Amino acid sequence: MEKRAETESKKINKITNLVAYITILIFIILQVNIVQSIREKIISFVIMVLFVILWRFWLPKIENSKFYLNLFILVETILILTPLILNINWGIFPYIFFVLSVFSLMELSFQNGIIWILIFSIISFFVFSYQLGVYQGILFGLLYGAGSLFFGGFGYALSIVIESKRKQEDLVNELSEANKKLKEYASKVEQLTLIEERNRLSREMHDSLGHHLVSASLLLEIVKRMIKENPDEAYKIIETIKKEISESLDELRNVVKTLRKPYEFDIPLEESIKNLINNFSKIENIKLDFEMDEDIKDLTFDYKITIFRVCQEALTNIEKHSHATEAKISLKKINNEIVLIIEDNGVGFPKNIKDDSFGLKGIKERAKILGGRVSFENREEGGAKIIFSLPLIQGGNSP
Repeated sequence: MEKRAETESKKINKITNLVAYITILIFIILQVNIVQSIREKIISFVIMVLFVILWRFWLPKIENSKFYLNLFILVETILILTPLILNINWGIFPYIFFVLSVFSLMELSFQNGIIWILIFSIISFFVFSYQLGVYQGILFGLLYGAGSLFFGGFGYALSIVIESKRKQEDLVNELSEANKKLKEYASKVEQLTLIEERNRLSREMHDSLGHHLVSASLLLEIVKRMIKENPDEAYKIIETIKKEISESLDELRNVVKTLRKPYEFDIPLEESIKNLINNFSKIENIKLDFEMDEDIKDLTFDYKITIFRVCQEALTNIEKHSHATEAKISLKKINNEIVLIIEDNGVGFPKNIKDDSFGLKGIKERAKILGGRVSFENREEGGAKIIFSLPLIQGGNSP
C-alpha cells in the first residue's frame, strides 16, 4: 500500500513537472520569435534554460523546506526580471509568473501563495508603468494579477486533491495496520482461550479423575487385607473399584476429546452444534431440538468454543443425571447479550445442588472468563434449565 501511494505521488509530480516544462518550452519559442537581435535571442534562451535547470535540479532537494522553497521562488523571480536589467524586450517573461503562481499555491501555505501572487502583480504594475505609463501599468498589473490568481487557483485545487489523497492513503494504511493488529490480538485471544481451556481441564482431572483413582487405590488396599477373611465383602468392594475405574476412563475420554480441537471449530457454530446433537442422539434415546437466531454469526473463536463446550457439557449432564426423554437447545440474541438456553424434561436439579456438582463448575468458569453469567433452574413443568449469557458488543454480532 505504501509503495503504491509513493508510486502515485511520483506520477503526479512527473505530470506536473512535464506540464511546466512544456509550458516553458512554448514560452522559449515565443520569446525567441518576439525579440529581434541574435543577442536578445541568445540571452532570452539562456535565461529560460537557467529557469528550467533550477526547477529540475534544485527544487527536488528543497521540497521539504519552506524557507528554501520561498528562496527558490525569489531566485526564479529575479531570473524573470533579468531581461529588464539587460535592456531586453520583456516579451513573454511576465507569463512565467503564471507558472510560479501555480507552484506557490501548490507547495506553500495559501497565505504565502497569495502573497507571492501579489508580489508578481506589483512587479507587473511597476514594469508596465515604467514602460507604458501608469494607466497601462494598472491595467496590465490587474490583468497579470488576475491571470496569476486564476492559474494559482488550479495549483491550490490540485494541492487539496493531493493532500486529500495522501490523507486517504494514510487512513487506509492505518486501517490496514489496525486490521493486522486485530488479527494478532484474535490469535492471542485464541491461544489464551486454549490455555485457559487446558488449565480448566487440568483442574477437572485433578478433582474428578484424581479422586476416582485415589479412591480405587484405597479400596484395593482394603481388599488386599480382607480378601481371605471375608471374600464376599471383598467382591463387593471390587465391584465398587470397577465402577470407579470405569468412571475414570469416561472422564479421561472426555478430557482427551475436549483437548483435541474438533472439526466443529472450523465450521459455522450452528452447524457444529447440530453435529453435536446428531452424534448425541445416535447414542442416547433422547429427542433433541435446536434453534438459533439468524443474526448470530461471525462470533470470535473464544465465544464459539465456549458456547460449543457449554452445549457439550450440558448434554453430558443430561445423559448422566437427568433421565430425560426430550431436551432443547436455543441460542438467541436478547438485548446486548448472546443467550444460550438448554432445558430438558428430566428430574431437574436437586434442591441442595452444589456449584461443583453435575459438571456445573466448568460452565460457571466459562461464563466468568468472558464476563458472562449463568443460572441453573428447575422448570415449572419439570426438568432442568441452564441459562448461559455472554455480553455482546453494541452494534455488531461479533464480540
